[in-house]
Amino acid sequence: DVCGGTLEKDWVGSCDVALRPGQLSPSSSLRAHCGTAGAITLITQASLVPLLFAGGPCKCDLRGGTDVAWSPPLGFLKQVLRPTLARMGASFEVQCEIRGFYPQGGGHCILETKPVRAPLKAIDMSTRGDLTRANVTLFSCRGSGRAPPDAAQISQRVESALRKTFEAIPGIAIHITLESPKSLGEHIGKQWAEVVVESSSGALFHGSTEPKDLPGFGKAKGKGGLALSDVFVTAACAAASSVLPQLEQGCAVDVHLADQLILPASLASGTSKFLLAEPSLHTQTAIYIAKLMVPGLKVKEERKGKLTLLEIEGIAFDGELMPSEVANEGIEIAGSRSDDYDEELLALPSQGKPLKANSDLRRDFEADMKALSEEIGASIVVNAGGDKLVVSGTFKQREDANAQLTDILAFYFADT
Repeated sequence: DVCGGTLEKDWVGSCDVALRPGQLSPSSSLRAHCGTAGAITLITQASLVPLLFAGGPCKCDLRGGTDVAWSPPLGFLKQVLRPTLARMGASFEVQCEIRGFYPQGGGHCILETKPVRAPLKAIDMSTRGDLTRANVTLFSCRGSGRAPPDAAQISQRVESALRKTFEAIPGIAIHITLESPKSLGEHIGKQWAEVVVESSSGALFHGSTEPKDLPGFGKAKGKGGLALSDVFVTAACAAASSVLPQLEQGCAVDVHLADQLILPASLASGTSKFLLAEPSLHTQTAIYIAKLMVPGLKVKEERKGKLTLLEIEGIAFDGELMPSEVANEGIEIAGSRSDDYDEELLALPSQGKPLKANSDLRRDFEADMKALSEEIGASIVVNAGGDKLVVSGTFKQREDANAQLTDILAFYFADT
C-alpha cells in the first residue's frame, strides 16, 4: 500500500517473495495489522523511507508487538532512530496507544511522517565525544496504566545501583523516568528497562531488557518474590550492562542504528561518515542492497584501529523519479531477476576452525570475500556458524566465484 505496488508469492512457506513497487503517493489511511505480536518497529523500519518521500504527509495505523524479542523496541525507534534522522532532515512521530507483547500482540501505534521536500542532509558521526548523560526509563505496564505507588524510592535505588554500573564513566548524569503505559488488558502486567546514553557529539546508544511479568502477573502470579524496586534495579542494571561494550569500544554509532542509516545516507546530499565497531551482518546487508538499488552510490570503508570508518557519498535524491535508463542500470529488482539466481553453501576446510580461532584472520578473510563479491557481482559471506560460505548469485556469478575461491581457500587454509 505504501508504494502502490503488488506483492507476489506472499504465502506461508514461500521462499521467493516479489514486490513490484508502483508510484508513491501520500495517504492518511494506511493500515498494517499483524494479528500477532509481529514487530510494529520492523514495519516502520521497512516503510519509513518511502513514506518520507511520498510527496505529502502520511499516517499509518499499526497494530502488533511494540516490545518483542529479535526486533528494536519502541523506545529505540523514538529515542535513537527518530532524533538521528531528524539531524538529516527527516521528520516522523510515533504515538503509542497500547503496548503489545509476545504472544498476544495487540499493541497499537500511530505513525505520522512529514514529507521530505529537499534531499536529506549528510550526517557526520565519525567522532563520539564524551559520554554525558544516561536516560533511564523504567516501564511498569499493567492494564489501564497505573503508576507504581513507590516511584520515588524506586528511582533512588535504581540511580544508586547505576552509579556502580557506570563507575568507569566519571561525571555522567543519570536521569530516571518511570512510565506506566497501557497494555491490552488488566490481566497483562509487564516490566522492563531501557537506557539511552548520550555523548557530546550527539551519539546515542541504546540498551534494554525484554519485558517480563510483573510480580502477581502471568508466570509470577501467586508466587512470592522480589519487591518492585528490586525488580527494577535488576532490569536497569541489565539494560545498562548491555550497552557498556559499545561504550568501551569508542564507536560513535549504535550497532543497531548503523544498518538503519545506510539507505537514508545513500539518498542524502553529501558524504555521511559513521565510526562503527565491526560492521554487523545487518549493516553489511544494508550496504549490499543499497548498492543494488541506488545508482551512483559510493561507499568507502577504512579501518581505524579496532573500529571502522564508513563513508557513504549519497546521490542527493529529491523525491523525483529517476530516468528508467538510469534507475535500471545494473540493478536487479526482487521478482525480476533471472531464473538461475540461487545460493549455494560451500563448506570451509577444517570446518572454518582457523577463522574461529583468529579474529584478525577472519577479518582479513571476510574483507577478501567482500572484495571478490564486488568484483564478480555475487554475494559471498561466511555463515553464522563460521563453517561455510554462502555464495548467492546467477549461475555464471557462482561459477566465477568458485573458480577464484579455490586459490583463496588454499591460501587461508594451507596448514589445515
